[in-house]
Amino acid sequence: MAYLVNRIASLIVALILIVGGISVQIREIGFEPMAFTSLIYLVPLAFIWFPEVIASGMGYAWRHRFYVETPPFLVVVAGWFCLIRKPVVDFLINS
Repeated sequence: MAYLVNRIASLIVALILIVGGISVQIREIGFEPMAFTSLIYLVPLAFIWFPEVIASGMGYAWRHRFYVETPPFLVVVAGWFCLIRKPVVDFLINS
């Protein structure tokens, strides 16, 4: 149930940020469609939607393999941090 709430909430927040970003772009620059505006939010959404898959990843660090699994909760927290970091910083700077 918690994963479903996280997924729905993250999708709503990402859509709000995408629509807001496009509306600001149209107001300031004019209509120039940019796919990059929406692609920015794919990585945080992936962290929130698929934490088990990302947490189970193995890899290399300084020529050594690591097999330690990250707790999925930390992956979700990192995804939320990346998703809302820019709007919060912009709000704090402009207020």
